[in-house]
Amino acid sequence: MNRLDSIMRSVEEGQGTAGKLIRDPALYDDARKATAELLRLVEDLNAGKGTAGKLLKDEALHRQIQSTIAKLESSLDKINSGQGRSAN
Repeated sequence: MNRLDSIMRSVEEGQGTAGKLIRDPALYDDARKATAELLRLVEDLNAGKGTAGKLLKDEALHRQIQSTIAKLESSLDKINSGQGRSAN
């Protein structure tokens, strides 16, 4: 019980992360703003907005990127095996 009292006293005095969050209005406001911004970012991603959102949500774009990567891998394999060199 003494340890719990000590922890609670530290928090009430504004010590440690929890204490600072409770006692420091600026830190609390910053945390709220950061959380709100993070939620907006996740909402935009889930809605398919922006480049990252499109990459996450657009199946056609996903298939196109997969196809492009497969072609690049095939081309690199040919180059590495000497098949990609032109005859002079």
